[in-house]
Amino acid sequence: MPFQSSPAVAGLAPDAMLTPQEAANFLGCNPASLARWRRMKPPPIPFAAPGPKIIRYRLSDLLALANPGAGHAA
Repeated sequence: MPFQSSPAVAGLAPDAMLTPQEAANFLGCNPASLARWRRMKPPPIPFAAPGPKIIRYRLSDLLALANPGAGHAA
């Protein structure tokens, strides 16, 4: 999976919350893939749904995918 270092996430704190489009750009995938993964039990990428049509991904969770041996950022 090609992880992209994009200007949109450069300099953000690890606890920054990204939209599905921003997360997809970072992961190098389609936002539709993220939507499919959200329906899996359990989802392979944690996400927050603060509203009925609002989805956010924590940057630290995406970074943990990019660096699986580095552990989860606190």
